Amino acid sequence: NTLIGQTKGTAILITSKKDIHFIDFNKNIYLFSQTTMSINDFREIIYEIKKKIILPTMFFSFNTICRHVVNRFFHIQKFASKHNIVLFVAGEKSSNGEVLLNECKKINPNTYLISNEKDIYFKWFNKKESIGICGATSTPIWLMEKIALFIDFTLNLSNSIM
Repeated sequence: NTLIGQTKGTAILITSKKDIHFIDFNKNIYLFSQTTMSINDFREIIYEIKKKIILPTMFFSFNTICRHVVNRFFHIQKFASKHNIVLFVAGEKSSNGEVLLNECKKINPNTYLISNEKDIYFKWFNKKESIGICGATSTPIWLMEKIALFIDFTLNLSNSIM
């Protein structure tokens, strides 16, 4: 949405290949990826646009996907599968946090977004369980360690930090 604002509303938001019908193929096309977008989704959109290009229209694509986020997908999914509960530490408005949180939730529906230890609900924990604590790329390790210590002290449960 920031890019759309910077273009005074002239940019078009394409979230999947289904949205390319909004594009005017008689004008030059400049495609920028969301920094947290799936690389496969971005490639699919590029492929679909190239199939519909009408010459002399020119098409330029710019991959601005954050490698730190994309490279974490496999590891965060593996991490989420090893625990009964995952506490995902991030700000509510973190876009990379939202993407990584959703990757955790795909694997482990018992994944909860928290910003600090005050966001933890004890009803999430029924018995001795394995708790995984991870976060967005910008989440400081000291905050995840603080939450782990809080859980150890309060609940006496095993946990690990990614």
